[in-house]
Amino acid sequence: MTDDTPTPVPDEVRQHRTWWWKEVLIMGAFYFIYSLTRNRFGSIRVIHINGSYSS
Repeated sequence: MTDDTPTPVPDEVRQHRTWWWKEVLIMGAFYFIYSLTRNRFGSIRVIHINGSYSS
């Protein structure tokens, strides 16, 4: 049995282009959310068994 259905061929290949400003915007958004979260919950110091602080 033969398969006579044609396979679709794209008319043109889409070229992927990376915009530097989009990457900077995404990194800035993640850093902003990270900063808000860290400022909201803080980073507490942990007291070891011997009583000294660790940051």
